[in-house]
Amino acid sequence: MNRRKLIRQLGTVGPGILLFPTLFSACRKEQLLSGQTFNGKVIIIGAGAAGLYAANLLRKHGAEVIILEASASSGGRIRANTTFADYPFELGADKLRGKRSIFYDLAAFHTPASLAPYSGTNYYLLDGVLRTEYFLKENAGLAGAGATLFQVLESFASYPGTEMTVAEYFNEISLEHRFLKIANALVGNDLGADNAALGMMAMKERASLSAAGNDQFFLNNRSYWSLFEMAFPDEFDLVQVNKVVKKITYSNQQTQVETLDGEIFKAARVLLTVPLGVLKNNDIQFDPPLPSAKATAIQKIGFGKGIRIALQFQQPFWADNTDLIMGGTLIPQYEVSSTGRSSAQFILSGTAMGEAAETLSAMTEQEAVAKIITELNQMYPGTGVNSKFSQQYLFQNWSNEPFFHGSFSYPSPGSEYQRSILAAPIANKVFFAGEASNDNGHSGTVNGAMESAYRAVLEILQS
Repeated sequence: MNRRKLIRQLGTVGPGILLFPTLFSACRKEQLLSGQTFNGKVIIIGAGAAGLYAANLLRKHGAEVIILEASASSGGRIRANTTFADYPFELGADKLRGKRSIFYDLAAFHTPASLAPYSGTNYYLLDGVLRTEYFLKENAGLAGAGATLFQVLESFASYPGTEMTVAEYFNEISLEHRFLKIANALVGNDLGADNAALGMMAMKERASLSAAGNDQFFLNNRSYWSLFEMAFPDEFDLVQVNKVVKKITYSNQQTQVETLDGEIFKAARVLLTVPLGVLKNNDIQFDPPLPSAKATAIQKIGFGKGIRIALQFQQPFWADNTDLIMGGTLIPQYEVSSTGRSSAQFILSGTAMGEAAETLSAMTEQEAVAKIITELNQMYPGTGVNSKFSQQYLFQNWSNEPFFHGSFSYPSPGSEYQRSILAAPIANKVFFAGEASNDNGHSGTVNGAMESAYRAVLEILQS
């Protein structure tokens, strides 16, 4: 039996009763199911989380939908390698951020047994020694410096000052130099950049709006994209792959989409869900040109380099129950990826954003991995890192992906209020979704992408 056909049957109880809620707890309060319909055709550009979710909602409200995907497969920046380890290793989005979120609801509905909270111990490299969060907060010899750092992480929403970078802010509050790499791992790297590239006003905006919560979860036995296959099997049949959109013309009654191979598609509405990097790179021409305010928003919102690696070891060299290891130079944040997922394999992942990603991008993969192993040797002296490394690794550089040009958007200086401008429809014909257009504090996340799809569908139904 065809896999998607089987998924359809598993997703129903009796004729036409989907085992999937139309709305999720994190959605805005508008009643999407209040009798609104749209009887025209909608072209969705991009088959990632926003595109598939939007297609599902639009079809529930009468729209005819086609999805054009530039690459050879769906998923966007949700991508897993299923052969490297005995569990799917996520090369892109790898966390469910917040319990009050659409993405969490999706997982809790379809595969609750797979949901697992992060519960291990985090370690921070301070003065060449790995320390726990408790040590940083409570050790008398640090004179409260560590506690100050963690207090700052909880106080961005109440920032009282004017615009400066996060790095400048840490300097202004006299955070000790030895804590700066830890601060970069906790803030900048986690948000897709480094602290010198983040703006305090945009950080304040993000923190003030975010409502998903701070809990983080992972799936212990399946890939993230498999959730979408379970939830939206019919929408996958609408995806046309290898359709690289080069031009959108919206001056006529019908909007026209032209692909690289010269094919023309026409529809009443177009929903653009491509990564911000595609818009920054001007990969798609618009006729008429984009409004100047939107073009400015595209340039002001940050979108940087990102690298995810996986290193396979024959035995662990880290302490039992280790979750994150932060404060490195080449890799600001390591994670024991295999914890909770495999008892037979030992996989350490690494995430490098911003300047760290640029540094690694200038090396060959082999050079980068060799230097990373050297860094781990320095962090864990005498533990046999070299001898335990199996020489097996994965290296995903999102900046080298032609249909992404980077990882995800980040709160850059001067970008406050710009996401709403990016999200605004053009002439009630061209609509925008995707994580970068999320204007309620959840940019850079799968949940944020899905929320933006909900918002865009509501705009289409009301257009």
